[in-house]
Amino acid sequence: AAFDQAGASYALAEYPVTRRVLNLRQPVIVRADDPQANPSEVALLNQNGYASVLLLPLVSGEHTFGLVELYRRADEPAFSEADVQLAQSLSAQAGVALDNARLHTAERVQRIQAETLRDIGMALTAELDPDAVLDLLLDHVARVTPYDSATVMRLEDGRARAWRTRGYEKFG
Repeated sequence: AAFDQAGASYALAEYPVTRRVLNLRQPVIVRADDPQANPSEVALLNQNGYASVLLLPLVSGEHTFGLVELYRRADEPAFSEADVQLAQSLSAQAGVALDNARLHTAERVQRIQAETLRDIGMALTAELDPDAVLDLLLDHVARVTPYDSATVMRLEDGRARAWRTRGYEKFG
């Protein structure tokens, strides 16, 4: 099958037309019956029963971060210039939307981290018991920097001694 499974990948070095679409940020149509087409691209089309593929870059601003591949079988009409323009317009909108989603996610993560750091600071300064402070520290650190296990060490006479630990019980 073609790359019909999320997570499937291939080396761009093996598909120079695909690489060119990404580098030049311009759509390209590859036809299986084109003697000038790259043999790797044609083999992929023939292997999966396709007559052509329209390759479109996913772009936002100066950043190219993906590719849209639209396949057609021989019994379907060839991609027209109108098809290319419409698909290019839609992929450009999708590129902006995906970049906005990435930026939104990054901003949300930063906001959560800032709120957590503020909460940690308030909780730590309100607590007077040193052991409780360390327990709070380990609780709150896990919110911004997840960990499997953690140790707070105390320096005593040139030695580091475990003061508080978390998560080691699962290791036996």
